[in-house]
Amino acid sequence: MNYKSKTVIIFGSFIFLLIGAMISLYVFIGEGSKQIKAAKSFMNKLESNNIITLDKENNDYKSTKKSDPEKKKEYYSITVGDYGITVNSDYNVLGFSNKNSKAEEVKINPDEAKKIGEKYLKEIYTSGFKFKEITKEEVGKSSPYYTIVFSKFENGYAFYSYDLSLNINKETGTLDGYSNSSIDKEPNTIIINLDVNRGENIALEDFSRLYKGGEITEKSYEAFYDNKEKNSLELCYIVTIKGLDENSKEIKLKYFLSTDTGSINNTEKSNVTNTIA
Repeated sequence: MNYKSKTVIIFGSFIFLLIGAMISLYVFIGEGSKQIKAAKSFMNKLESNNIITLDKENNDYKSTKKSDPEKKKEYYSITVGDYGITVNSDYNVLGFSNKNSKAEEVKINPDEAKKIGEKYLKEIYTSGFKFKEITKEEVGKSSPYYTIVFSKFENGYAFYSYDLSLNINKETGTLDGYSNSSIDKEPNTIIINLDVNRGENIALEDFSRLYKGGEITEKSYEAFYDNKEKNSLELCYIVTIKGLDENSKEIKLKYFLSTDTGSINNTEKSNVTNTIA
């Protein structure tokens, strides 16, 4: 093999290795930067609207890939300064929190926090929302922020159990945390093939198979809820029934029935959430 041939082979090998290195760099850095860009864009938007304050001296975004065994999904945990941000595999920000949240004194009352939260939400979230509650603190515990919970709405119907919450600092009024569990939930086309009375009768018939004295105790309503396959949301009737179990103890169940097929997607024991009105 002559000198020219050796040179061509060496040069070709170098180019091959260089291309491989560039591809690896893109996969591990370029591709990985998508979640960083999503987090940075979200946080910068909040800061530009005076919702949070970022530390200019500590603005290095760091990302760790994690997985949720229960949901069988991967997500990214990102940190910058005092903030921890969660980004899903589709590069949507699910929420964030201020790890060093504190309030030396309470300068903002719950009603003021609610108004502040509604103002912030208009900057963060474009779809419909409605105030739901301010969660009550546990006895003996004091939080530096109020947790303001909102229901997400689409076409006039709420997303059942997929709320959006904001943590409003009690002293400064800044946003110390945000959580949107419905970010990747989109409802199916609305189909209503049976009325609410038929839905209630289906629920009562099912209740009577196991329990006795069943009666509807709350006004039934429609909301978006997981379908049977748990892979999308569909409009359902929410029917609450109270009765007695085999030991004559009171039991209260919520039924989730498809407005399309009338099938029972799920039932759950009804409980009461402690809230501040």
